[in-house]
Parts: sequence; C-alpha cells; structure tokens
Amino acid sequence: MTSHPKRIPHQFIASIGLTLLCTAALAADDPALQGCWRPQQTRLTFDDGSQADQRPDCVVEYKAGRGLSRCHGPQGDVETQLAYEIVAPGKLRVTPLDAATGKPKVAPLESTYQRTGDWMILTREHAPASTGPGKRLVQSTVLSVRVDPAREGSGACSPRGDTGLRTGASPSSSLAFKPPSGWAPKLMDPSADKRLLAAVGPGFLIGVFMPMSDSTSGRTSLRTVVVLDDLRAGAVPVVAKDFENVKSRFLAEVGGSALCTGEDHVCGRILQDGRTVFTELLNIRGRVAMINVVSDEKGPEVDAASKLIVEQFQAQLRRDNP
Repeated sequence: MTSHPKRIPHQFIASIGLTLLCTAALAADDPALQGCWRPQQTRLTFDDGSQADQRPDCVVEYKAGRGLSRCHGPQGDVETQLAYEIVAPGKLRVTPLDAATGKPKVAPLESTYQRTGDWMILTREHAPASTGPGKRLVQSTVLSVRVDPAREGSGACSPRGDTGLRTGASPSSSLAFKPPSGWAPKLMDPSADKRLLAAVGPGFLIGVFMPMSDSTSGRTSLRTVVVLDDLRAGAVPVVAKDFENVKSRFLAEVGGSALCTGEDHVCGRILQDGRTVFTELLNIRGRVAMINVVSDEKGPEVDAASKLIVEQFQAQLRRDNP
C-alpha cells in the first residue's frame, strides 16, 4: 500500500530524483529528449512492499549531450552538471560532475527509462543494504513532464521554489497555482495537523484557502477549500482512458452519484464529520488535481455555492498550468 508522504531527508530525495531524471538524456543524438523536464512524482518502494511518494523540486535541461540540473531546497537553489552514456537500449548511466574540476563527484548510477509523448518514467533498482535497521529502499520511479517555454513562459525551466501557500517540509505539488481573486491561503503544515493530513491522504498538498474577507477579519470561515495533487493513480501520466478509471473510483467513493462530469473532470459530494465536502477531480496535463470545498452548512443551496467555488479554482488551475 502507499503511505502518507514521509519526511525523508530532502538531500536524499533530490539525489534520487536528479539521478533518475538525468539518466533520460540520450546525449546529443536524441533530439526528442533535448530541452527541460520537471519531475512530478517520485515513488519509493521498500523491501517490505510498502511505498511512499516524494517530489524533489528540480528541473533538468539537456543541451548537446550534457545536462544541467537546478533544484530548490532549504538553502536555496543548487545547480549540478551531469554527464551520460547509453549502456544498452533503454538503459542509461549518469554521472554528476564536480563544478570546479569537471570530474565525477560520485560513482555512475544506472537507470532505465520509458518516454511517452511529453512524459518520461525513469526507474532505478536499488541493492538493499545488508545491514542497518528498518526497511530498505529497493526501487525508485520518477514521473517527469517536459517543460514547454513557448507555452509556459521563458522562465518556466526553473524549480517552483517556495509558493507561499503552505508551510512544513512535506512534499509539495509540481502544479503551479495562485489563489483566485477573493481567496487567501491559510498557511498550514499537513504533517503537523492530523485532520489536514487525513484530508490530504496519499497526495501532495497545494494549499488550504479561505475567503479573503474571513482572512482579514479573523472570523471563522463557513467554507474552506483544500487543493491537492492526488497521487492514487501512481507514478504514471493520467491519459483520457486512465481518467475514466479515476472517475469510476471516485463515483464509488461518493455513492455513485456525480454532480458534474466531463472528459477531464468529475465532481460529487459526501457528508463527513457533520460537514459537507464537495469534491472535484480535474485532469491537468496528466496530473489529477483534487479541489475540496468543505462547508459547515448543508442543503441544495450549499451544493450550488460550492460548485461555483470549484469552478473558480478549476479555472485558475487551468490558467496556471497551460
């Protein structure tokens, strides 16, 4: 089963994501892989069969057979130069280089890769350590998407950095997002709030939002919006046929009744702990965003108001992730 995201050291996750993401550079003779790539999700599999999801905030840009990675961490942005070679079809070797000397910093690491359209899935098998307590990492898989500067802007090939929408060290989503007009972030750390952690589940929190009027007045909000990156589909791009399976699972969770549905979205409502939760799942370029409107009120008018709020957030997600 997939566990809640765990606080695995940032440097460890970044090194896994970097190594896997960078191994996809097929030197200068594969123009389809030239350009910039952003990891969306790193799925870690352990020797006891358990899994955990992480995401290094990195991008890697390929030019003329060499790579340059940029990662954002607690100390700011860090750049790493890389070298590659193909050792077999679909199997690559990557070596991080010392910036000062150009020599290898560590021993080369090998990974396999699979590319589908604007997506890459990179997998590395880890030899379990023979000693040491606790479970051991045996496989890591990184899902990455191509960054298109023509569509996303000339500065798009950069780490997301601190969004200002949440706090804490737990993994954040790669989806870009700015609150719609009239809404303000309620800075929360999912790892420090059991109720929020349960709401996020197997996902990356984008943010918790409340009406700006409530934020400035200090009064308790009757409606709160929780937006997250839903990871239950796994470290794969969610194409149209896969999203049909996502919708079927969601409808089963809400009792089989959809309040809205379309090719790339579905919404429904459940009652949870005496509160109304109106939820929409939205397929954004192969990622499933979840928008939850939590209300202390009940009734048909609540559904109508919640649907309008969801439409605001849906439109913003589409604008921010063209």
